[in-house]
This record gives sequence, C-alpha cells and structure tokens, in this order.
Amino acid sequence: MLKATGPVRKSEVGGVRLNLQTPDEVRQAYHDMSARIGTEMTGAIVQRCGGTR
Repeated sequence: MLKATGPVRKSEVGGVRLNLQTPDEVRQAYHDMSARIGTEMTGAIVQRCGGTR
C-alpha cells in the first residue's frame, strides 16, 4: 500500500494505492500520485497490507 502524506484528503485525491506487487509498481504509483496531487503531497508511506505470505 502506498499512502500520500501532507495536508491532503487521501480518499478524495487518489492518495492511496493498493495491491502494488513490485518496486517498479510502487515507483510508478508514487510518480502518478505526485503528479496528480501536486505540491500538497509532501511524501508517501509504503505499508504492507494484511494477508498471508
């Protein structure tokens, strides 16, 4: 999971991405999210989602 940080309403601006499987997918999601949200996005947090390994 990738979550935008900053003074943004994540659910309203697409600031959460789920089901990212590879480092390339995380990088692309960050790039897309940053371009869409703009300067209000101050960074992002990568978290492992629940589930089994």
